[in-house]
Amino acid sequence: WESAAPAPVSWSSTATTKALLTVPLPAPTEAPEPCRRAGRGATIGWSWPAATSRPVKGAKGIARWAVLARPAGSSKGWTHVGWAPAGSRTQKLTVAALRKAGSGADAYDLLVRAYPHADSAEVYADSDRRWGVTTSGGRLACTKTAANPAPALRLGDGR
Repeated sequence: WESAAPAPVSWSSTATTKALLTVPLPAPTEAPEPCRRAGRGATIGWSWPAATSRPVKGAKGIARWAVLARPAGSSKGWTHVGWAPAGSRTQKLTVAALRKAGSGADAYDLLVRAYPHADSAEVYADSDRRWGVTTSGGRLACTKTAANPAPALRLGDGR
């Protein structure tokens, strides 16, 4: 910004102005093999878009990942059922972990939440996809992935 006084000018002044520029986080996206059975559990996988908007598995920018679950088709709040480190793009889940999200449910919706700051839960972006799993005989089975109709994006300070 620059300002000027009408002529004749007999003084000058300088000032610094700072402005916050908020750049939204892209959402984690479905990986080529988004869900597979792993023993009695299941493993979900995701990609992270790079600056070019192409999903790049090793792209930087996230400090940790959370996997959240709730009973399928529910409007109940999401429950954390797993944490993955920054470099990971997969998470193995068990029936026991999912029971925290809905005791007695036999089908669950899952999503991935990306946290760019290791020491803050105030900034995150939810995946644009949801994974589906069912429990049967103490085992997990993958069912479907679908668009996340309302991915949350929180930029901190209540935004």
